[in-house]
Amino acid sequence: MFSVVNCSVLSVGRLVKTSPDSCVTSQVKINNTCSFSCPKGYQLQGPSYKQCEANGQWTDSAKSVSCQGKLKITAATEKD
Repeated sequence: MFSVVNCSVLSVGRLVKTSPDSCVTSQVKINNTCSFSCPKGYQLQGPSYKQCEANGQWTDSAKSVSCQGKLKITAATEKD
């Protein structure tokens, strides 16, 4: 008998936007891809996407996905 293999629900950082949204709410079918992005002013840490492989595992499954605030670079002012 053939059993259906799916990948588990993804867990990502709280600011991470997933596409499609279902990646973080339900199991995903083999060969489907989930993409990640961050809101303006934040930088993605980790892979920009993960794909559900035939063995039911995500690519880069060990790598976490999160959004980090960008460092604000301010010019140092010199006072004489």
